[in-house]
Amino acid sequence: MSGLGSLVLVDPERLMPGNCIRHLAGPELVPQFKVEAIKSVLASRQLQIPVETHRDRLTPDLAFRLLTRCDIVIDSAADGGATGLLEHLAAVTGRIFIKAALHRDGGVLRVDRLGPGTASERPAPIPDFGDGGALREAGCGDPISPTPPSAVIAAASAACRMSVDTLQASRRRRLPDCIVEILIPQPDHPYDRVGILS
Repeated sequence: MSGLGSLVLVDPERLMPGNCIRHLAGPELVPQFKVEAIKSVLASRQLQIPVETHRDRLTPDLAFRLLTRCDIVIDSAADGGATGLLEHLAAVTGRIFIKAALHRDGGVLRVDRLGPGTASERPAPIPDFGDGGALREAGCGDPISPTPPSAVIAAASAACRMSVDTLQASRRRRLPDCIVEILIPQPDHPYDRVGILS
């Protein structure tokens, strides 16, 4: 949280037991809304920054406000509608945002810098292999991701590096506009070796 002046969190979902292994918030905060759970965790750690929370889906008005008032927006929702909305409004506002995603149960991470002035040519979308017999929460039947905590930390770290690189406008960006990193070797090329794809 070094250098962070304030934080705006947007997520309509509640914290479920299956989230806790990879989440900052622990089981004692189930079933709070994820944004409220994170706000509670930050307050308990005595971080003196304002945290604004939104428990609804991303709307055009909120997306516009985030892009025009925040220094950086990070989309990690895995929601094509939210990403499409941010891409459209980034073009309208002239602002850049970061999209971070884990694919294949945490085996592959991808971070993109999107918006005006970013690369038009990017690696192809990472093909999905389906859910492979998804795990389900007891009782409610919601899906549980088998993504390991280490993959979440790697994706968050990559998103932070891309954000810092984007915010340092006084110098030329050093990172490419798209980073794809293989965390767990996959059965298909070019995802069959651990490391960053070039």
